[in-house]
Amino acid sequence: YLTFDHLTKSVISANEKWKLLKETERLQAELAHMAMYDALTETLSRRALLEQLEIEMQRSKRHNRKLTLLMADIDLFKRVNDTYGHIAGDAVIREIAKTLKSNTRRSDYVGRYGGEEFLILLPETPIGKALLLANKLREQTALLRVHSEKITLGQVTISLGAAAFEKDSSLEQFIDRVDQGLYLAKEGGRNKVVRGPSLKK
Repeated sequence: YLTFDHLTKSVISANEKWKLLKETERLQAELAHMAMYDALTETLSRRALLEQLEIEMQRSKRHNRKLTLLMADIDLFKRVNDTYGHIAGDAVIREIAKTLKSNTRRSDYVGRYGGEEFLILLPETPIGKALLLANKLREQTALLRVHSEKITLGQVTISLGAAAFEKDSSLEQFIDRVDQGLYLAKEGGRNKVVRGPSLKK
């Protein structure tokens, strides 16, 4: 039969196992969150973005629905880092991420694609509406005044490329077209929105 001592040890052992299980579950949830979200901006990570883009492309093909992609890049970002330092640079990235998220719908996807580049996935959105949104994002960003370590930075702007999904497009082609639009926006003087070329030339 069980003595009081044995019973106490069994309860302690069960309690420790339960605590260990809960801690394991917490760590697994934390790792899943880290894989899904960018640590600095709390927007989607590059990997999660590309996975979601694949899903949205398949949905667009299957149901013949509109899908548009925007790529935003912070203008002259190296100058921000060189002038104010990397902490200020991080503050700029964070504030722009907030602006992009707060001006898009819950059904849209905003993520950090690279250092100072963001992708915005717009399901059920024709290119005309996407271009209007891109210009709104550009204007809202230009109004930002970022504060970092008692310094208020000067105006920060973004350039954006836009592209509508075309049925025969691969993921790489889709991203390349929106990237070309962004390149043209930069070349055209920055703080601009340019639609990338179509596959059908």
